[in-house]
Amino acid sequence: MESAYKFTEYRYRFLKETKNIFSANPRTTAKSQERAPRDGGLSKTEQNFLELIQNDAVRRKETIKDIVLKCSATSFEVYIDEIKQLSWENSKLREELRRKDHVMDRKVNEEKQQAQIISQKNEQIRKISQEVEKTKSELKKVKTGINKEIDQPNKSKKGRSTSNRRKREEILEIPVLPENISNDQQAKEACDIFFYDIPKYWSEDDVRTNLMKIGTVYRLQIRGQYKYKTVKAKIALNENFEKTFLDGHFGICISKHFIRWYDVKLGLKGRRERDQWQTVRDLTNKEMESIKKGTTYDFTKKLQQTSKTAFIKIIKITKNWKVIGYFKNLKEMEEAVEDSCTHGDINRVWLVRNKKTIYKDGDDKTRSKKEKTAQAKVITPEKRTSSPPVNRRHLPHHQRESTEN
Repeated sequence: MESAYKFTEYRYRFLKETKNIFSANPRTTAKSQERAPRDGGLSKTEQNFLELIQNDAVRRKETIKDIVLKCSATSFEVYIDEIKQLSWENSKLREELRRKDHVMDRKVNEEKQQAQIISQKNEQIRKISQEVEKTKSELKKVKTGINKEIDQPNKSKKGRSTSNRRKREEILEIPVLPENISNDQQAKEACDIFFYDIPKYWSEDDVRTNLMKIGTVYRLQIRGQYKYKTVKAKIALNENFEKTFLDGHFGICISKHFIRWYDVKLGLKGRRERDQWQTVRDLTNKEMESIKKGTTYDFTKKLQQTSKTAFIKIIKITKNWKVIGYFKNLKEMEEAVEDSCTHGDINRVWLVRNKKTIYKDGDDKTRSKKEKTAQAKVITPEKRTSSPPVNRRHLPHHQRESTEN
């Protein structure tokens, strides 16, 4: 009904306009006929079309009414086709517009995301730069402290209270093999070596058995520490381990335990000088979980391979586990610290270790309370004494004799 109504309306308007053209005065009709060829002259093809239409109309003896109605119907079909074409082109243009709008929206979102990523990266760079500056200042302090130690003699530490010190365990000496140096060439070549970081739960037999894996042991001296044991052994190392020891490696791995070793000839000062370049950082939760699920050996071995450290030590006696890195010199330590700052993870940045800091069980508050309590116990007996001790050197001779009696 809708299309029929449109056609009826169109036919009405077409007949009305045609009637108006033909019913106009002769002057207007003449002007329109004069203007028609000048404005839009018929081509040769169009003239052929008109002649064919005229011949068909004469042959069929069609009336003016039939011709006008056919022209109206044909004009309407042409009009409908043009409308459909315009509608199709319009839909295509709208679809292209929606696509371009979608592309623009996506570009805007991408630009926002890029701006957000850049902002986050800038914030990370700022934090890492702060950490780098902090680390550089600590390195300067370390250098300054080393120069002071070289220029100034060490101060006496006799004033330190001995009541707060942990009671040292006695040295347990274990002869393993008789030392017949005159007849045994291997015994002549044996050397004294200190072994650090040996697990506390190793028994004397475990220590002897594990050290026998790297050489022939003649004598052992074992002292227990807080969580480890220190062993002084007279041992003739096997060929491979002797080469490793002479090449200056900081430690070895025995039964999946990483152990430091030192030549006894170095002395305490030499051992401290070798271990003076240390860094420390907290292990992340992810790293602690990987150690709990796997082993300390696997994690330490992997970290040793990916870092420039000479030795790696894991500390598990604090709330946040820590890893300590030992380096051969200051340059390697500085390079490792700088490399850790470029990884983009603040939690994995190496910090220069203050070797006066001791990591023990419990948090800092608990340790400080224990220290204050211990100091109070030491001070209390001194306050209870009625008079200070007498210095006999300032008494006369006869009074000194009476006090001696």
